[in-house]
Amino acid sequence: MRKLVVSEFLTLDGVMQAPGDSDEDTEGGFEHGGWQVPYFDDVDPAVAEGFDDVDALVLGRKTYEIFASYWPTASEDEPFTEQMNSVDKYVASRTLDAADWQSSTVLEGDVADAVTELKQEPGGDLVVFGSGDLVQTLMANDLVDEYQLMVHPLVLGTGKRLFTDESEPTGLELVEMETTDSGVVVLTYEPAEKEEGKPTTDDAPNAEAEIETSENQLTIRRTFDAPRERVFRAFTEPGELEKWFVPSPGDVTTDVQTFTAEPDGERSIRFHADDEWFGSDGAFEEVVENERIVYTDRWVNFPEADVDSRVTVEFTDVEDGTEIVLTHEQLPTGDFVGGARMGWEISFDNLAPVLVES
Repeated sequence: MRKLVVSEFLTLDGVMQAPGDSDEDTEGGFEHGGWQVPYFDDVDPAVAEGFDDVDALVLGRKTYEIFASYWPTASEDEPFTEQMNSVDKYVASRTLDAADWQSSTVLEGDVADAVTELKQEPGGDLVVFGSGDLVQTLMANDLVDEYQLMVHPLVLGTGKRLFTDESEPTGLELVEMETTDSGVVVLTYEPAEKEEGKPTTDDAPNAEAEIETSENQLTIRRTFDAPRERVFRAFTEPGELEKWFVPSPGDVTTDVQTFTAEPDGERSIRFHADDEWFGSDGAFEEVVENERIVYTDRWVNFPEADVDSRVTVEFTDVEDGTEIVLTHEQLPTGDFVGGARMGWEISFDNLAPVLVES
């Protein structure tokens, strides 16, 4: 199986945003773009060594577009020009239909499933540069086999971070370390074996789920080792939703969210992606305390999804805790079914340890 490596420039306080240029990514009012440039020549040998085993790149849309605007016309004398242009590149994007840069392919369907298939193909390492939103999805699905983190002696105090407040607790094993003349520490980590008895998304309450899909509907059945009242509260209280619900997986920034979810009232969720607000509006149609909720969703800023979808969640006592049967119906297209499936799977994996900790 191919190894997937996440390779990132980081500051000492974990910032990964816009290392290469002042205009690379100013989202959130970020004013420190290009912070890595003074260190690049010193870090260059580590980057070159990391290229030795690279068989293909896996990139988020934003990082892909930054690279595609530069490398095709870069000087052949510049380090990495030949490798960057010739290496196979796989792009995770909800908006790109095609990728014109040499040796580039847009991944189809569920990102996690597509990357899993790539890992199972013969070949060398798959490497991710930048691509912060994509990396969050890969980490959430336990697809990262190695982290190459180049930590710079610099504190910015603001900016997007590799490990966010929503990141799952994860143990890492240090397998290699070196320090450059300028004080950049190059750290190579692999995920550690999970500690026995510690809740994780794999061993926390009954992580197995039964899933059925059709052209316009998704049904997920899953059991959680928690009282029915506790699980019901996680679905209906805004403060609880924020702990586990993922509005949309993949190449989407979800650090700015607004949750309003009051039973018998309006229901609204907002998140930020590609410099626009997205989300869904709706209302609870039925709320039966600790037994059943039904609510409608209408996606905002998705013209192709101009239809009310309906989510029904039923809560039942079982021997092992509480069984949830969630049905998401009247989804506009098969792509939305796939996106809903991925979002709910990630959300349920997030919910499991939240219930254990409460």
